[in-house]
Order: sequence, then structure tokens, then C-alpha cells
Amino acid sequence: MKQIKVFFLAFAAALFLLTTSCREETEVPVITCIMATDTLIAPQNVTVEYLLKAEGDYEVAVFYYYGIDGLVAISNPTTPYFVSIELPVEATIHAGSEGTVKEGNIEISYKAYNSEISFERITVCSQEKP
Repeated sequence: MKQIKVFFLAFAAALFLLTTSCREETEVPVITCIMATDTLIAPQNVTVEYLLKAEGDYEVAVFYYYGIDGLVAISNPTTPYFVSIELPVEATIHAGSEGTVKEGNIEISYKAYNSEISFERITVCSQEKP
């Protein structure tokens, strides 16, 4: 009878250890996100809307885009970050960012348009818990 009690206590302890170890959360590593949209050369005068969005556990170190006078870089921007500008024919249209994501996403995009044309590019860096 004593052996049955000892066996039962050992079995219960082992079962307890197995169930509590299964509850342990897996640490999600931080990933580096160096992103850039495709580059477009404006075929006509266009309005360009640049957008930076992010959700979850992230950090954006820099967001950059091309404006009327060339490259514009915003350090540690708050999200969402939106800017709308008018660009002339043959201007460079491009956006990028650098940051990190532990759980969530960073998205950069632009939409270039006028009454005759419309182009849109989106780039996303994301990570979910396994």
C-alpha cells in the first residue's frame, strides 16, 4: 500500500511538472526591418501620399521618402505618419524605413495619382508569436 502512495505522489508530481512546463511562453526575438518600396519615376505631375503605419511591439528609427527637394528623413516618427506632396514629371517616388518588430508590423506605402493615372506600392515587415 505504501508503494502505491509513493507511486501516486511521484506520478502526480511528474504530471504537475509536465503541465506547468507546457505553459511557458516562447520568447519572440526582435527582428530588424529595413524596408523600401519600389522606386517610380513620375511619368506626369502627380500628388503623392506617403504613409507609415505600425502596430504591436515595434520601434521605427527612421522613415524616409522623396519630396520636391529630394530625400526627406524623419527620425523616430510617431505613427501613423502621413504626408501628401505634389511632385513634377520625372521626380523620384520612393519610401523606406528602418526599425524593429518583436510582435506586430511596420507598413510603408505610397500612392501617386492625378486625374489620369494612379500607382500604389506597399511594403510590410511583420512578426507574430509562434
